[in-house]
Amino acid sequence: MIAILHVLLFSIFPILYLYGNNLGEIPFTEVPRALLLSVALAILMLAALRMVTGDWNKASLICTGVFILVFSYGHLYTELKEFKVGSVILARHRLMLVMWGAFLLAWIWFVVRKIKYSREITGFLNIVGLLLVAFQIYSIGSRTINLDRLLNSDSIATGEESTHVGASLPDIYYIILDGYARSDVLKELYGYDNADFLEFLKSRGFYVAESSRANYDQTVLSLASSLNMEYINYFAEIYGVNSKERFRVAQLIKNSAVRKLLSQFGYKFVAFESGYERTELRSADLYWSAETDVVPQITSFWQFNAFESLLLESTLFRAVFDLPWLSAESLSSVVIGPEYQAHRERIKYIFERLDDATTLEGNYFVFAHIVAPHPPFVFDSEGEALTPNSAYRLADGDYYPGSREEYIERYRDQLIFVNRNIMNVIERILEQSDQAPIIILQSDHGPGAYLVWDSPERTNLRERFGILNAYYFPGGDEGWLYPSITPVNTYRILLNRYFDGENELLDDENYFSPWMRPYDFTRVTEMFDEK
Repeated sequence: MIAILHVLLFSIFPILYLYGNNLGEIPFTEVPRALLLSVALAILMLAALRMVTGDWNKASLICTGVFILVFSYGHLYTELKEFKVGSVILARHRLMLVMWGAFLLAWIWFVVRKIKYSREITGFLNIVGLLLVAFQIYSIGSRTINLDRLLNSDSIATGEESTHVGASLPDIYYIILDGYARSDVLKELYGYDNADFLEFLKSRGFYVAESSRANYDQTVLSLASSLNMEYINYFAEIYGVNSKERFRVAQLIKNSAVRKLLSQFGYKFVAFESGYERTELRSADLYWSAETDVVPQITSFWQFNAFESLLLESTLFRAVFDLPWLSAESLSSVVIGPEYQAHRERIKYIFERLDDATTLEGNYFVFAHIVAPHPPFVFDSEGEALTPNSAYRLADGDYYPGSREEYIERYRDQLIFVNRNIMNVIERILEQSDQAPIIILQSDHGPGAYLVWDSPERTNLRERFGILNAYYFPGGDEGWLYPSITPVNTYRILLNRYFDGENELLDDENYFSPWMRPYDFTRVTEMFDEK
């Protein structure tokens, strides 16, 4: 029946839209159940409304109105979170629920009492629904094809054999602590003195660049830049400043200049599963994943996967999630499922296995992206498990689902946990290595308690760009390093220092870009209020 068509289309479009916005981060295997359940609910609701109204067209119009209101709630709540009309904050559940209820009652009254030509409106909604779904399918399909093409090109050309192959070269550890703040930022904004950790690093021979800043405010941009030893602002010219895609720039991480160059010197690569697909080097010579060892799998039909819990939070169920009496434990048993536990296990797995490369024969580059102390906050200061009461996400800044005060407290605790574990890792690597290694302990960007994604002016730039940046160079840095070095120059200096490179250092610049427009770069170097 033609009246059913737009109901089905509007029941699947929000799911396709959410998947499309997370393409490359969420596997499609997590989507079909949500589609089937949404369609089943649409059919059941339509049948029930048909019995009440006695008219398929009017029943379908009411049903589609319900789906639009239900699926739009969470998205609008997020968008209105910082928006005020006078002194009234619009993102209040008690206000929005009343508004949504009023909209629904008005729509039902309009359909039942005022619409005389419901078939014409049904036809119009069918056309709109077909266009929306067709465009989304085309967008997902074309981007998936491009993504597959890029992922399949994940091979490294080693070039001519280097004269250094077989020489005694140090193993290289590139350890990224996601969102780790510079010490002055921690003290001023987070009320935490990180001096003991920095003193530990210095006592073990590390050079700590105490004025270092990130080149970019987002992980994938920062690592693409550091691993290719260049600024990547040219992506704005190639793909446009309004592009939302990140898988293209992620290929610069997977097929980086550093990887190609070190391969020519005989290095093999060890990479860890990070839980963030864009930083996972699955084509590494050794790819170590917690998934096959310790990450729990979904064992119950009633446990929701990451996509389903994210989908629910984008709907009217967002109001249910935020009920003050709803405990994290009750949510985790059904909605959140094992996703946060999996995140915890990935982090612990990397800490436990980072030193395993010391037992390998040959020269190795070890790449470990640890998504901590960055949200989600899943450890307290003692390493005990925390369970957030929202859908699993890596959201930061003003996308973080909790308050700024909660962010600061939980970030500080998780950082203490990270400090203790990374100190143990460094001790083990230094003790177990036959030859003194190179260790780069670096953050991709700072934390985001004061980050406003759409506004560098309203963002605390010192917080977002002030990073931990520490180097262990065998034989000392011998003046190669300097306090304000940024990651773009890390491997230029390393190659010059140990591989007879002749790389000129670049100016240390900093660029802000909104989360939804990663290539919309704003130079903010001169906006810092450094002391």
